[in-house]
Amino acid sequence: MKSRTWILQGEGAWDPRALPLGPTHPGTAPLLARHRTGWTALLEIPPLGRVALKIYFYPRLETLRGAFRNTFLAPSRPAREARTLLWLRRRGLGAVEPLAFGEERFLGWLKKAWILTRYVEAPDLEDLFRQSGGIPTEAARALGSWMGKAHALGLEDRNPHLRNFLFLEGEAEVLKLDSPKARIGPAPAPPRARRRDLAVLEEEARRLGLDRPARRTFLEAYREAWETTSKRKVTGPSFTR
Repeated sequence: MKSRTWILQGEGAWDPRALPLGPTHPGTAPLLARHRTGWTALLEIPPLGRVALKIYFYPRLETLRGAFRNTFLAPSRPAREARTLLWLRRRGLGAVEPLAFGEERFLGWLKKAWILTRYVEAPDLEDLFRQSGGIPTEAARALGSWMGKAHALGLEDRNPHLRNFLFLEGEAEVLKLDSPKARIGPAPAPPRARRRDLAVLEEEARRLGLDRPARRTFLEAYREAWETTSKRKVTGPSFTR
């Protein structure tokens, strides 16, 4: 078994070997989320402070199901997440800060992978909708602006679900939690890629029953950010239909 760790922040100031990387959630750490192949927990690590540890396990069945995604032929999901989060932050787009990630492989097959990010105490947009029965105008505007600029800079997110965006109410800003499926290409992103991302958000709006004013606010902010960044007129589907 071969393990590798990439430390992006605080190298030498903390020991990644102290992370609880076992197959079961450590009972002393608050559980933030549980997913099909692992979990996310809140930890306190001096000198980093509060961080979120997300870990994935790949038993034999999952390894075979993943085929080429879980072999030496492809980077792990945490590696892809870290790459995209760094790309976003370097271009002034809201994203949580990746601190470290690691992999454990056997003969090239991925057995375990994890990513450590700075913890941000803020609701995601889906939770915000469920709590208040709607999305505030400033949140819809922030999401539209983020997506328009991201597309103009060459990102196809491919995973723009509302639960993957945190909303910082005081700053009227959204932060991307992860984008493991993202494709980064020449700017701007091609029309087909933009349509795919917008179609995901359109489906989210229908599923949650998002009201028409919020959709219109999103589109207006998207159009403004796209045209300002790309210097081109926006084209594509409309959420106002």
